[in-house]
Amino acid sequence: MLLTNILLLANLFAAQADSVGSNTQFDNYYKDSIKIETTHQQDSITEKTEVRKYPWRATAQVVGANLGILAFDRYILDAPFSKVTWRTIGRNLSPTKWYWDSDIFRTNLFSHPYHGSIYYNAARGNGLSYVEAIPYTIIGSLMWEIGGEMERPSINDFLATSIGGLPTGEVLHRVSDRIFDNRKRGFERVVREIIGTVVNPSQGFTRLITGTAFRTTNIRSNLETDNSIPLYFSILSSAQMLDSHTAGVKPNYRPAFDISFSYGSPVNAANKRPYDFFRANLGLSPGMKQSFVSNASIIGQLRQWPLLQTNNSTTTVGLYQNFDFYSTDSIKGTVPYKVSEAASMGVGIAWYYELRRLKCFSELYLNGVLLGGALSDYQNNRYKRDYSVGSGYSIKNYSGIDYGSLVHFRLLADMKYLASWHSYEDEDETKEYVDYSVMGDRGRVITFLLQPKIEISLSKHWFMAAPLLFVFRNFHYRYRRNRHTTTYDVRLGIGFRL
Repeated sequence: MLLTNILLLANLFAAQADSVGSNTQFDNYYKDSIKIETTHQQDSITEKTEVRKYPWRATAQVVGANLGILAFDRYILDAPFSKVTWRTIGRNLSPTKWYWDSDIFRTNLFSHPYHGSIYYNAARGNGLSYVEAIPYTIIGSLMWEIGGEMERPSINDFLATSIGGLPTGEVLHRVSDRIFDNRKRGFERVVREIIGTVVNPSQGFTRLITGTAFRTTNIRSNLETDNSIPLYFSILSSAQMLDSHTAGVKPNYRPAFDISFSYGSPVNAANKRPYDFFRANLGLSPGMKQSFVSNASIIGQLRQWPLLQTNNSTTTVGLYQNFDFYSTDSIKGTVPYKVSEAASMGVGIAWYYELRRLKCFSELYLNGVLLGGALSDYQNNRYKRDYSVGSGYSIKNYSGIDYGSLVHFRLLADMKYLASWHSYEDEDETKEYVDYSVMGDRGRVITFLLQPKIEISLSKHWFMAAPLLFVFRNFHYRYRRNRHTTTYDVRLGIGFRL
C-alpha cells in the first residue's frame, strides 16, 4: 500500500517536473538562484488570495488530537501509561516532577517529532503561519506530557515533540500542499485527497471537516502557498549490506527504499519565508524488525542573507533547522549504529557555482543540538536500553559535483558531539519506573557519518545509484570502558526522479 502511494505521488509531481525541463536537481537550483526569475507566473497569480486564519479551530484540533490518542491508548490498547487520573495530572503540574524517560530509541527520537508535526499542522492547516504555529506545537506537547500519560512529564519527549515537530511538520505541510488541489475533479481528486491525508493527517482532517475535500474552486489551495518554488522527488530501490568491525558477525543483507524531496534553492534571493528551501530524506527498510523507518533527515532554511555573487557563483548565509534520525536493528546481538539530532538549529553557508558543463556546490552548517541521541555499548541496565540522549553540537558539510546531466556526485560529512550527564550510576535503582530518571550512560560521544553517493543517469527520469555510509563512533564513558566502532552501510539500486 505504501509503495503504491509513493508511485501515485510520483505521477502527481510529473507534470510539474516536466514543465521545469531540467535533468538534474542542481540545474534547477542554479537556474532559480542565478540565471532566471522563478516561473509559473500563472499559478502565482491564481494563488494570490487572502488566507483566512482559524486559531480557535486549530486549538480544538490540538486538544482533540490529544484526547483521541489518549482514548485509543487507554480503551483499545489498554496501555499502562494511559491510566491517567486527576492525581497524576495534579502531580505533573509541578515543575520539579520533570524527568528523563527510558523509552526506546525510535519512540523518543522519531515518533515524538512526528507527534509534534500533528500539532503543528493543526495550526498550519487552519491558515496560521510558521511562527504562529509554534505555540500550538509547544502547548500541545505540554498538554500531552501533563495529562496524556500517567508518567511524570518527560524532558526529552517535550524537546523532541515541540522542537523536532517544527521541521517535520513544515516539510509535510509543503509536500502535502502540492498534492491537494481544489481545482481537480473525479478520480484524480480522490487520489490526491487520500495521498495528501496519508502525508499530512492534520491537514487532511481539516479539509474533511470543513468540506474543502469535496469543494471545487478555481484556486489550488486556500492556504499560504507558492507554487513557483520547484519541488523535486526521487525514490531509490536498493539492496543494502550492513557490516561492522565485530568478530564473528557476518554482514546483513536486506532491501531498502530511500525517498528524497528537494524544495527550492538555498541561494535563491527570492526566499522570504521559513522553509522556502528544504531538503528531506526518508529511508524505509522492510527487513527491520524494530522500525520500518531506518533513517530520516531534514535541513530547512529559516532566513538567508546574500554574501557574494559573481557571474558564475552565489554565496549566502542563513539560519537553518536540522533533524536527523538513523537507526538499525541488531545483527546477531550487535547494533551497527543509532544516532539522532532531534532538536537542532544553527547557521549555514551555501555556495553554488557553474562553469559551462561543470556545476558544483557546497553547504556548511554549524548547529547547536539541544537534544540528540547516540548508540551506547552497554545494556546491563534495568531497561536493556542501548542509547543515551544528550546535548552538544554538530558540523555538517554537504557538497556535490555535476558534469553535464550524466554523472552526479554527492558527499555528506556530518560530525555530532553529544554529552550526557545523568546516568544509571547517578540514579537510585530502587525507584519505580515513573520516578526513574536517566539520560543513559554518562559521558561524551562523537559520531562521524561519511556518506558518498554517485548517480549515473540512465534516462531523463531513471538513474542508477550507489550510496555508501560509513559510521565512526567514539564513546568516552564516565563509569565504563571507552569504546570505538566502525560500521559500513553499502547500497546499490535503481531510482526514479521527477
